[in-house]
Amino acid sequence: ITTADSVNPEDLVYVSDFDQEAGGAGWVPFNGEWRVGEGQLTQFDPNAYDTGIGYEASTFENYVVQATFDHQQGVGAGILFNMPSPYQLNGAHVVRYSDETDALIWGHFDAQGTFVRQGFTEVEPPGDVPHLLQVFSGADSYDVFLDDRLIARDVPLLQAQGHVGLTTSRSAAGYMLVEVFPLFGSNVAGVRQLTPAATLAAVEETAVSTTLPPTATSAQAQTSTPFSPVGGYVAEVVDGAVLPYEGVFTGDFQSSGWRAISGDWGFQEGNLVQADPNGFDFATVYSNQAYRNYSLQVALEHGQGYGAGVLFNMPSVDKLNGAHLVRYADRRPGAIFWGYYDADGQFVGQGYADVPEAGLDRHTFRIISGESSYDIFLDGNLIASGLPLQHTQGYVGLLTSQATAVFSQVVVGAVGSEPVMDAGTEVQDGFNNVSVLSGRWTTEGNQTVQEVTEAGDYILNLGVSGAIFTMESTITLPEESNAGGGFVFHLPDAGNRRGAQIARLINGGRGIFWGAYDDNGVFQGQGSAQLDLPGNNFVLRLTVERDLMSLWVNDQLVAENVPLARQNGWLGLVSFAGPVTFTDLRVEIEE
Repeated sequence: ITTADSVNPEDLVYVSDFDQEAGGAGWVPFNGEWRVGEGQLTQFDPNAYDTGIGYEASTFENYVVQATFDHQQGVGAGILFNMPSPYQLNGAHVVRYSDETDALIWGHFDAQGTFVRQGFTEVEPPGDVPHLLQVFSGADSYDVFLDDRLIARDVPLLQAQGHVGLTTSRSAAGYMLVEVFPLFGSNVAGVRQLTPAATLAAVEETAVSTTLPPTATSAQAQTSTPFSPVGGYVAEVVDGAVLPYEGVFTGDFQSSGWRAISGDWGFQEGNLVQADPNGFDFATVYSNQAYRNYSLQVALEHGQGYGAGVLFNMPSVDKLNGAHLVRYADRRPGAIFWGYYDADGQFVGQGYADVPEAGLDRHTFRIISGESSYDIFLDGNLIASGLPLQHTQGYVGLLTSQATAVFSQVVVGAVGSEPVMDAGTEVQDGFNNVSVLSGRWTTEGNQTVQEVTEAGDYILNLGVSGAIFTMESTITLPEESNAGGGFVFHLPDAGNRRGAQIARLINGGRGIFWGAYDDNGVFQGQGSAQLDLPGNNFVLRLTVERDLMSLWVNDQLVAENVPLARQNGWLGLVSFAGPVTFTDLRVEIEE
């Protein structure tokens, strides 16, 4: 990589439209005071550290991101890139002016949001004139240019793809132009669309898994002519409710209907086992029946390594081309990812999420494959829903990568309304398994505080999900403020607020409202109530019965049996501005 002169403007993937109506479309601030006006995107707070705004509409790999900006007060503006989530700094790479000395610095934020510097060089103070900052992000390293001058070359990448964003530290700055284009003709436009995750853990796995590993055999990824999703099936396609299936793993494997594509598959002690740990995408398919509108439930245990999962809506019984996939990450036992293989057998990632480490325990995947989308459950918890299907029908199968696994259950049946859960009640007191979606949260004992004071909704995922539950916490708001705090629930995706319900105090406790975020993350109100309560401490209690919600403040009923668009999902806390304190949190989930 030498200069940016060879870039073909016709290859632009993204160019900012800050001078157009709704010019900030796709940009989501998570710290700082960001506004669009006068043809630029400006961060106005000169005192805030590590502000950020992410572009959530796309992820990129093998690309150049460049920004033209000027400093209006202080020094410290720059670029974020390869962000695992557009809603936080955690895991992101950064190049920016130093707010402490006359230098340009570069590095990355770790999974906890701590900056890890990779390098710096002294530069002239930026003054108040525009500067062009460019980052060339390649397969395993990146280069940095400032005003067309090479600053750093071949800096190691922590991850090779992600969202792009902007950042300032102790400075106010205006961005006139932000552009993303292919790195010397690479197909950035075809980069895989990923669902943002709250932490870094799974993005590396997804990044390296966007194509099949070079060790894959020809049987695993065959170049194919275009196939017909219907005509390609040997067996008749039926609804899961018409001909359900429950695997019985005894007798002769070859005559059971299960067909191995690759790997060492067989029956052992009533289980279906893959015994070879040294290979990618070892797969087996149930070839006797193809399905549409069905539920697939698979129970598995890892033996050696990690990487087991499920295949569904497979057009063929002898190759992976066209199949959908959900599995554990073979490099990250605490992550899963999902997507599909295209017509040429190349994997296209659709999303990923952090989950508890698989270990040697038994885990259950449940896939709901509907008319045009699918939902993913793991161990009874909703991980993601409404994911687009490339093929709406097909065979089901199992798969491992770099792992051995024992599959004790494979059940295909009707879609139904909810996954089957064991009876019982789960009670969570305190903040035991939280993850930050946005904001700056500090937890100690039975109390957590969201500290960012700028206007905006900041979310903490509690790490639990449910359909029937009660949430209660004491919420302390700043006196004489417009701050608010409350609960967010029915999140379809553990790392994304889109589609979630919200109920929170507003205007410093002088009122409360409720509603939902739409598919673009924009809040849509359903109702509100005025409150006339003393002080600035409020006990908020929420009860949810699948698609009905009731709400109390200080034991005063303010909403009853409000209809909800969704029936289950992840639970969390939401703060509008801050500081907002949540104390004595209690969550009771009926499973």
